[in-house]
Amino acid sequence: MASRKRMAGPGPRTGEEMEPESEVSEAEVERQQQQVSAAIDISARFDEAIGLKENVKKRQLWTRDQKVEHLGLRCQGGAEANSADVAAPEPRDGWDPARDIIKKLARLPGSMATRERLATIFVCPKYRWSAPLIEVPPADLVGLTFTALKRTATKWWCAGRFFADNVRVHPVLGTAVAVLKAVNRVRHMEGRVLRHAVEQHAAVLGFKVHGWTREAGVLLRSAGRGDQDPCIDDAIQKGSDELWYSGLFIGRRDGRVISTAMPAGQHAIRIAARAAALRSVRMARFDAEGIDSVGLEAQSHHKWKQFLKESNADPHTAMLLNVWRHGAIHTATRRWHKPGQCNARLMVCRLCGAALDSARHRWAECPGYADVRLQLSVAYGISEEWWTAQLRCTAKSGWITRMAAATVEERANLQVAACKMGMAVMELSG
Repeated sequence: MASRKRMAGPGPRTGEEMEPESEVSEAEVERQQQQVSAAIDISARFDEAIGLKENVKKRQLWTRDQKVEHLGLRCQGGAEANSADVAAPEPRDGWDPARDIIKKLARLPGSMATRERLATIFVCPKYRWSAPLIEVPPADLVGLTFTALKRTATKWWCAGRFFADNVRVHPVLGTAVAVLKAVNRVRHMEGRVLRHAVEQHAAVLGFKVHGWTREAGVLLRSAGRGDQDPCIDDAIQKGSDELWYSGLFIGRRDGRVISTAMPAGQHAIRIAARAAALRSVRMARFDAEGIDSVGLEAQSHHKWKQFLKESNADPHTAMLLNVWRHGAIHTATRRWHKPGQCNARLMVCRLCGAALDSARHRWAECPGYADVRLQLSVAYGISEEWWTAQLRCTAKSGWITRMAAATVEERANLQVAACKMGMAVMELSG
């Protein structure tokens, strides 16, 4: 017959002190012990089969500021809340494995779009798998990634434009977006290491951590960069309005606080990432005029997305759009222009005899492309004067500015027309 043991409070316990409702039979205890032993035995056989050996001598100090290795990361498990030396987790083996796989990406066959998709699948998860627990990636990964994706020695390509269109493969900006999305899965923000990591990535995009709630996730406040960069103001305002009307935010309404857990807040984060990419465009480029006035909301409009879907369905069309959008179009002025040297004869337009055969000339003025301009003008309701009035970022690469039209829908339509014209120029120019 099984005897019974009963549990009591602190201090020495006797059978008379036990609570009757806490009684557990010895048979039940023995049965549970057998289950645990069986589970341990199964784990041991599995470890042996795959060649895994446990290092029983390894110990980790989780109550100190020293970094320890844990689950593929090196992190401070016991950073004090008021410590000035808090560091975000870093990959266990550093960033060299990420650099190695990026370099291998350049050797893969296929188009630039193919390598971009492969980077999304194989390269980015190499260091984003632990988001939000990851430090800001080193800046040199940006140049390595761009070089691997374009796989050409020409310097005509504009990295800022490319990453604004493909922000998810940007090592720094794309990781910041991923962190501010993944943090919504975390149930609390009390950990100083986690909070520090989120603050780092928020700062990359021009935000400060304003607070945290279980319902609205991490609350971000614009750090003031939007005052000099109006292209993200509308997105931040919409994100702030969504948070306010949800009733999950109690505080003074100032239009600058967004939630990472809400669709409009996530959209504002992506817009901020695209704006940061465009800010990296070198203003010395001839096609940089107006790049700080680009209407980024047009990139998210359904008409623009439909155009991208249709263009990317055909590899040749996708290649034309890629070259045009990212500033790499081949023209006589770009090929033969050299500072301090006169190559006027080589830069003459072969179609109309204009002195400068530039991308803007072909796109807006050259009679040789008048038929295409007329067709697009009729299809999209564009006046003849509109073409010549556009800034170079539009006339040389198809990025529409806020001044081009009053509404986002109109800008999206005009951007489609501008890119179709640019692609036609490339096609007809050979």
